[in-house]
Amino acid sequence: MGAVGEDRRWDIMLDLAAYFEKTFPRIHKSLRLDKINTHGLLYTWQGLDESLDVVPVANATRGEWEHPPFSGEYDGKYIWSRGAMDCKNTRVGIMEAVEKLLEADFEPKRTVVLSFGFDEELSGKRGADHLAATLLERYGKKGIASIVDEGAGIMNKDRLAREAAKDSPEVKYMFTTSQAVDVVGGGVKANALPERTAALVNHCINVGERPADVQMKLTKITESIAKKYNLTLNAFNGKAEIPFSISLFTDDNVLSPAPITPTSISSITPYSIFSDTARALYGKEIIVTPAIMSGNTDTRFYWDLTEHIFRYSPGWTPGGEFLGGHAVNEKISVVNHVRTV
Repeated sequence: MGAVGEDRRWDIMLDLAAYFEKTFPRIHKSLRLDKINTHGLLYTWQGLDESLDVVPVANATRGEWEHPPFSGEYDGKYIWSRGAMDCKNTRVGIMEAVEKLLEADFEPKRTVVLSFGFDEELSGKRGADHLAATLLERYGKKGIASIVDEGAGIMNKDRLAREAAKDSPEVKYMFTTSQAVDVVGGGVKANALPERTAALVNHCINVGERPADVQMKLTKITESIAKKYNLTLNAFNGKAEIPFSISLFTDDNVLSPAPITPTSISSITPYSIFSDTARALYGKEIIVTPAIMSGNTDTRFYWDLTEHIFRYSPGWTPGGEFLGGHAVNEKISVVNHVRTV
């Protein structure tokens, strides 16, 4: 998408801001609101980091949805919509929670900041990048005690990663560098071989590895193919494509794994407060353990603000059912949403 102010597709965010103002009047009366790069919403409660956008819905899959993908229909149990669980539910849940606290005349002892970007699914350079710069200027490096960003609330029995990997492919996936061929393009006609093909491959890099490790492995794989078919290989060297070649490129969003959040509970620490709060909400029998967030989020721009970043989405659905994030029929139960608030 184009620049904010030039590409009119960003204007849909104005409707969302207007909805927030109408639905949460106490927040807009009591909290300071700064609009950063037009659509970034920075609320300051004098005395959490999230995004407002969603992934698109492919036209080819619209007919597979039980309810229109942007309708927000409620069937008595679930709310159906793109973004229902990833993760507009937490945005609205945060606003509802603060609104209710204000209604109860609650006053925080420490300043609370609600930072809402609007292009996290496009790497956050128009939203969170600008918001983070404002926060760094206002509070300085390591000036924030802790940040809660979108993520997964994994609550399970503590065990070694090797043992956890035996549980399921989903758990094993969290402990390895992943590879997903997301976009493939080629020919233009049924009876003509493609003159050029391209694939966009997404890698989520495991903790302890680097982007260079992935590039080395991809280069090694393609070297054998290029040699077999007598093709020129240009692997991550910036050279332009030429006929009879294989070219490997990276985009401008290459990012190493995030710094590891401290999880000490030997004293009163941000993690101990976070974990004890989760247990207070969802039951003392719950064992809260650190986990790995496989995808990068807007907090890539917030690393300088604090080392205590918790990628965790409040709320809980018993049984851990998959509710379609980034997929057809995305939904969230009202019970889960209430637990989020």
